[in-house]
This record gives sequence, C-alpha cells and structure tokens, in this order.
Amino acid sequence: MLTALVVTMITATPQVRRALIAGGASRPELSAAPTAAAGWLAENPQAGRMFNYQPWGSYLEFRLGPEVKPAVDSRIELLPAERWWDYLAIAAGRWDAERLLDEWRVGYVVTGGRRTPALAAVLASSARWRLAFSHGDERVLVRSVRTATTRPATR
Repeated sequence: MLTALVVTMITATPQVRRALIAGGASRPELSAAPTAAAGWLAENPQAGRMFNYQPWGSYLEFRLGPEVKPAVDSRIELLPAERWWDYLAIAAGRWDAERLLDEWRVGYVVTGGRRTPALAAVLASSARWRLAFSHGDERVLVRSVRTATTRPATR
C-alpha cells in the first residue's frame, strides 16, 4: 500500500506527468506564445500603451512585468462590450483602425502577420507606423516619430 502511495505521488507531480503523458515534449504550452517579441520588448521597452493580439496578452503581461499593460488578455470578462467591439475592429484592420489606436493612445502593437493579417497590412502600409521587430509570425510595430507637416502655400 505504501509503494502504491509513493508511485501515485511521484506520477502526480507535473514534471513526471508531463514526461509520461507528453513523451517528454519540451514546453509545448509555449509553442503559441510570442517569446521572441516578448524577449525583444524586455530588452527594448517601448513608450505608450500596448495593443496586442488577445491570446498573447497574458503571456506578455507575465513576461514583461507589471509596468507593461497589454490592451487585452485572457480575462475577457473584465472589459465592457464596446471595448471588445473596438478590439475586433482594430484586429480586423477595419478602415478606422488607426483612429481607434489613437483613441486608445497606443504606442506600439504586438501581433502576428498570420494572426491579424489585415491589421499588419494596414500598419505596414501606413507612414505613421514602422516595423520595429519581426521574427517568424511575431511583429512589433511602433508609432513613427511624428514630423511636422508643411502645408502648401495658398495663392
């Protein structure tokens, strides 16, 4: 009986269970996390608020610490419905995505080219945003430094 108890306790530990059930796979739970982008952001902190691909929010918050606040994460019940409608519009690259990012006072965007292709395309084609980091599907786009625009002389 004691042997059965010891075997049960050993196989109940997460590391042993993971090795037995998953065949010892190396951290499969992180396969979808933006580890490269988070590493880059940890070394190159960005100014302003972050807009992020929602499934990545909790990982980014965990990895980058309390001073960085992802726009959205896995706690979907915390935000009002109107905020989610805006998030969906931005993520879909809707015609007013840049205006919504302005309203949210976003300084940088962490997303994926395959995960939010329309948003990635809108920001890549905008003079107001520049690609600061790219690895695989992970993208970090930051606001370009605003330059003063000159108005044509009126006659």
